[in-house]
Amino acid sequence: MNDVLHGALKWIDYNRYLAIGLVLALAATAWLVGCQARTTGLIAQEAVTRPAFERQVISVEQSFAARNVALQAQIDTLNTEIAAANADIEAGRSHLDRQDEFRGSIVKFVGGALADAAAGTIDPGGLVTSALLLLSAGAGLGTFTDNIRKNGKIKELKAGNGTA
Repeated sequence: MNDVLHGALKWIDYNRYLAIGLVLALAATAWLVGCQARTTGLIAQEAVTRPAFERQVISVEQSFAARNVALQAQIDTLNTEIAAANADIEAGRSHLDRQDEFRGSIVKFVGGALADAAAGTIDPGGLVTSALLLLSAGAGLGTFTDNIRKNGKIKELKAGNGTA
């Protein structure tokens, strides 16, 4: 055995850099085969290998996909609510515009007669016409509402209540 060991040491001494290269190559091969690459995990902050990392990637992507679906549903609901609110806003503004236009025409009508009176350029025919028109509108509105009230009373009497 001493001769084998002595012969091997003699060969290593004679081919020392070759022997060092072989030992390093053997160590590198053992390291490459035996050790797996590791990185910090996505879920837990610990070192994981490639297969474990890929499983974590799949889990995280599925989680994001599920959250994305939920958020898209919320966005769709919000967009529906916004569209309904915009329709209500537009209808309200339109209603207010019609009321303002009606009030403006009345103010213009009455204001025109008052301006003519203040300027001393009253046209008696125009003033009478304006007054009659205003009185007719008031009488028509009063008659309309009074008829609605009377129709209600008649329906009560026909129903047999007799409390009209």
